[in-house]
Amino acid sequence: MNSLKLEKRDTVAIICASLVLLLVLFMAFYLPVGPMKKYRQAQNELNNTRNELHNLQQLKQEELTRLQSQDELRQRLSTRPKSFDLIPFVDQVLRETALNQRAELSSSRSRANTSRQPMAELELKGVSLEELVTFLHRIYDSNNLVAIYQVDHIRPAQDNKGLDLSLKLVTLKV
Repeated sequence: MNSLKLEKRDTVAIICASLVLLLVLFMAFYLPVGPMKKYRQAQNELNNTRNELHNLQQLKQEELTRLQSQDELRQRLSTRPKSFDLIPFVDQVLRETALNQRAELSSSRSRANTSRQPMAELELKGVSLEELVTFLHRIYDSNNLVAIYQVDHIRPAQDNKGLDLSLKLVTLKV
């Protein structure tokens, strides 16, 4: 038997190489299971948190926009006279646009209607599209915060001269 006699230096080198090989094999199996898995999990959590933050920032911006529009509405309401009443206002606009002879105006109530949200029902008969547009422009341009709540019907007049329509107008009380 011929035994290999290695010098002490070679033996130490082989032992060191074996230890390094064992360390590399250990790291190859341990890192994907241990720290690397935790790292990927932390990355996913970070990405999810960033997405959630982005969504919350968008919601905040939408809410700020909504609040700003409410402030604009409050400002418009504050400039409106304290004695503002919906029915007389609509009647005045009807007279200004010469539609009062072809209009029936009445106070309206609905389930959603409250005392802070007065409503008027308006029926117009035989009005032209131009007259209707002029009337609606006057209503909206007045800065009195009057809006169309519901359009019950729009149809040609029975004599085919204009339109017959029924709509509900609403505003807010200060």
